[in-house]
Amino acid sequence: MDSATEPLGPGPSAGLGRHLVSFTDHAEDRFDLLAPIFRAALAQGCRCLFIGHRTTLPVLRDALAGRGCDVTDPLVSGQFRFLTAEETYLQGGCFDADRMLDSWGRAAVSARSDGCSGLCASAEVTWLHQRVPGSDRWLEYEYRINELDGLDQVGVMCLYDTNTLPAWLAPELAKVHPLIHADGMVRANAEFASGADQAADVPLAEDLEPAADRLPCAQLALLLSAYVDGQLIRRRRDEVARHLRACEVCAEKLESYRTLKAGLASLRTPGPVTPGFWDALRAHLANGPDPSA
Repeated sequence: MDSATEPLGPGPSAGLGRHLVSFTDHAEDRFDLLAPIFRAALAQGCRCLFIGHRTTLPVLRDALAGRGCDVTDPLVSGQFRFLTAEETYLQGGCFDADRMLDSWGRAAVSARSDGCSGLCASAEVTWLHQRVPGSDRWLEYEYRINELDGLDQVGVMCLYDTNTLPAWLAPELAKVHPLIHADGMVRANAEFASGADQAADVPLAEDLEPAADRLPCAQLALLLSAYVDGQLIRRRRDEVARHLRACEVCAEKLESYRTLKAGLASLRTPGPVTPGFWDALRAHLANGPDPSA
């Protein structure tokens, strides 16, 4: 088995690191990568999962079958599953890093509880250039996949299209993946930021995030609490301020947050417990409730 067909599921053949990034400019190259890996993972008893954005289930099924990986029966049994980006990454029209990381953890637990030996998953990230709200945490999310519990039983392959991927982003993505697929080969990634000190330098991908003043009010409202608390970076703070000057609805909501915050800050600190209170409480609990009450 050559390096390009090395399975990413559990077992000694999986090698070190099971989080892979693929940079290609053609869907056929992605299918060439996926077919042998999914075939090997299914043979090892893994559950396989594909999260599609541009690729539909019929297209994926035919492409895999044409490369010797028939997923017809695994689809029926549940060993192979297909989800869309809208069902996963883009729920509610935004990307939530914490929600998605939790989903990976639950998917791994579900696979094992269903008797599978692990989880081998792949996802098309061909929507990232569309400036989806929440995308500024994408690099943080990608790095945190490496810290998931039970990663030794999980393989995740992230598929990027170089036709739409911002040029500045590819080197940053390389830093957060232990394995890299490029030019038809899979290899250990020498650029991977494996240490905790390097992980701390993983930047926010701010250029992927739409300007806050262009967000729908329902999504921008999620930023108002952080705005009141002074927790937004300067660019985001200025964008929210511009929106508030033009939107009476959000401005009123902001004032309600400020009123609530001021009210909470003015709450009195509870006074000291009176002498004998704890002794009386212990005696009451020891004696039980008064039957005449």
